[in-house]
Amino acid sequence: MNNAIADCYLEQMKTRKLSKRELKEAVYASIRSSNAKLLEACMGKLPNSEGYWGEDGYPTYFAIREMASSEIIRILVESGYKLPYYPDLLPFNGTPEEMISLLMRDEKIDRKEAISSLLFKVNYYIGVMSMGYSCHRVPFRINPDDEYEPCFFLYLDNWLSELAVLLEEEEYELDMKHIGISVGAIASHPELIGAFKTLINTRFFDRSMIGWYMNDALEGDNEEAFRILLELADEENLQDIQVYPRTSMELLNQLLELNILTPGTDKAYEAFRHYIFRKKVGEEEEEILRAIMHPSYGSRRCESGGTLLMDAILNKDFEPWLYPVLVTSPEELNARDSKGRTALYYLAKGDYPECLGVLTSMGAIPFCIDEKGNNVLHILLGGDWQITLDDIVYDMGYLPKELITMRNAEGKTPIDILADRLYESKLSSDGEAILSRILASLS
Repeated sequence: MNNAIADCYLEQMKTRKLSKRELKEAVYASIRSSNAKLLEACMGKLPNSEGYWGEDGYPTYFAIREMASSEIIRILVESGYKLPYYPDLLPFNGTPEEMISLLMRDEKIDRKEAISSLLFKVNYYIGVMSMGYSCHRVPFRINPDDEYEPCFFLYLDNWLSELAVLLEEEEYELDMKHIGISVGAIASHPELIGAFKTLINTRFFDRSMIGWYMNDALEGDNEEAFRILLELADEENLQDIQVYPRTSMELLNQLLELNILTPGTDKAYEAFRHYIFRKKVGEEEEEILRAIMHPSYGSRRCESGGTLLMDAILNKDFEPWLYPVLVTSPEELNARDSKGRTALYYLAKGDYPECLGVLTSMGAIPFCIDEKGNNVLHILLGGDWQITLDDIVYDMGYLPKELITMRNAEGKTPIDILADRLYESKLSSDGEAILSRILASLS
């Protein structure tokens, strides 16, 4: 159908003058059908001074989302339409050489600068993939059941391998920083093992960085890349390892056999903090979490006086039901940081305030106050309303009624704080009903 529509526009252009709106629609039709002839005809009649085309931005955005051919994108670029300024879209469907040529035209730069620009965009996309998103068309969350996903990774693996070969053939010095980032980013993806093997056999592979590449392989659970790097590593490289694998017990056992990041040591403690604070920790990570936790960690504090439990609470991707794994003593539950805040305070203020019962059932004391005299209920009721009224009422069931009458340094009770929030927010019209319901829950 797209081809038929494109042909229809070509016939219309022979007999009459199309309006700007019709020309724009013809551009879309030419992109969908990869009809270069129609696109060139439209570009000759439609100046690029038209600016943004609604939600699609410039037509180059639409072309990349539609996976248009490199020829289509080349015509748009040569006609003055820019590639996306931020690398939120990248036409991987062109060869690396075609991409370099496009960037040279689009950004009006020489080949060396275009290669650096391409590497920057590639590194951005691999970073996007590390967060669980895909970069074919526009970044979106990958569905594990999507049959397209393995084909995409296989294509991208081959594309990156081709890029590595192209870089090896370049005669002048390239930006080693961007290339080094690429090696590490690729090492974090088991699906890109072909490209990784190609890169480490080029002149750009920096052996002094092996330990840092091993960190990337560990965080990506890339067992094959780690094995390859381990064969190349010397003792100094191994000293650079600072992270644990996310879910692979095989990789963890290798680390422990090599006497690297043995739980209980200072270096292992820092690696453990990185593990619980930086990325997702849930059901798939539980086995590793329990294996690398050490009883001595409960008494350790960071520079601000915080505990491991506080670190975990600050990570919105750490599942609250795993908090007990981090607690080694009742005293730890009520430890204060340098500002007098407890773990219960952080939970009331954080992303899971509805989970206060998890800590109070373990023995967390709600009466602790911060440096401003606020108790946990002050913090909960003064929040930014990311939780619902039902969540607040639910939490009140785990908190002592006496908290409601305690005043902070400004002389305000938790209910005063709530009233202020209701008055300032869109909920002010329902404020009386909300207050009545909360007060009723305390009786």
